[in-house]
Amino acid sequence: MAGRVNDKVIEINGSSLVKKSNALALSKITYGLSTNEMQLLAYSIHSTQKDNTSVFLKKDFEKTFNMESYSTPRANKDSDKLMDLKISAQDLGEDEFIKINVLQMFHYKKGVFTVKWAEMVLDHILDMKERYIITDMTMVTKFKSSFSWLLYEHLKAKYGAWSTVLTKEDIIDMLGVKKTSSYMKNTGTLKKKILDIAIEDLNQYSELKVSYEDIKEGRSIVGLKFIWST
Repeated sequence: MAGRVNDKVIEINGSSLVKKSNALALSKITYGLSTNEMQLLAYSIHSTQKDNTSVFLKKDFEKTFNMESYSTPRANKDSDKLMDLKISAQDLGEDEFIKINVLQMFHYKKGVFTVKWAEMVLDHILDMKERYIITDMTMVTKFKSSFSWLLYEHLKAKYGAWSTVLTKEDIIDMLGVKKTSSYMKNTGTLKKKILDIAIEDLNQYSELKVSYEDIKEGRSIVGLKFIWST
């Protein structure tokens, strides 16, 4: 399976790469995912792209992410979160919104996973109509949190840009942490607990070098300007 990554064709085949459309990488999510949940979602996408089937083996999933064991109870809990996960498009205007369930089915039996995607999501992981980003799953296993993964894909999807201004609300939506009151109320906590760790991860393990600057109204931080290079 080949994907067009910002005008460059990349082969998926049996590699550790996973492909998403820019639009999917930039969509809002209903809540943040744990590292295991992000890995399970990414590998489900990867298996679909690799051989056009949404069936994969637990042992291959464990090997990709260097897991000693991925237990059935753990997989059951993680799949519950993925089944409830919704995405919504940004910038549709004040009188329009769209929300999409990512998955229709998640099945596990004796070491074999089978997933069924929502049709509109398949358009963004298989069709070639838009620009795509590529993420190396073995690289992001080094990240300390799933938020680092989300920030990495968000910045990569900003095709042709080397900086972006995000309001605090934009950042909350990107990370899926609306239900965490400490992040909603205190920007300093959001920066210290999530963004500073994510920036450190990206600078240490990815091809990006990232920093950010506060945007203030008076003494209040209302947003951040992210700046990056490769």
